[in-house]
Amino acid sequence: ADCNFVIPDYTGAVTDDKCDNAVVVTQLPLAGTTISGEGFTQTITLTATDNANNASTCSFTIKLKDITPPQITCPANQDVNANADCNFVIPDYTGAVTDDKCDNAVVVTQLPLAGTTVSGEGFTQTITLTATDNANNTSTCSFTIKLIDVTPPLITCPANQDVNADADCN
Repeated sequence: ADCNFVIPDYTGAVTDDKCDNAVVVTQLPLAGTTISGEGFTQTITLTATDNANNASTCSFTIKLKDITPPQITCPANQDVNANADCNFVIPDYTGAVTDDKCDNAVVVTQLPLAGTTVSGEGFTQTITLTATDNANNTSTCSFTIKLIDVTPPLITCPANQDVNADADCN
């Protein structure tokens, strides 16, 4: 999860020496060395030395592969104010907080897209954010927005009027 890998002990590699059964294998970098970074490649060199100080080496590489999805934190559920037409334009929430120890180029996408118009008093829309790192690991989070009508109704009064009273003066 921290994008680290501890190099194991490879000194148990198979050796063959017809004259000496006490071959010593050493390793560089040493077992226990920590490497980090998605895609980082480390060459491991093993050296086999016999009692006569004859030595041979072999090398191989290990490459780190990021398998940990990024972490994403969505905003809390929200009540949002509808405009006078009882609409709300969904803003861009892709700036949500993300954390990925192996990758600082996490891409966040949003559904529905920013700019989508929703409408209706009390209408609730779920927003889903997806964070994807360069190793194609993904994580999602969701939250809701609820439209609140804050626009008072329009009313048009009739013009002032002169009205005739009846015989009872009512």
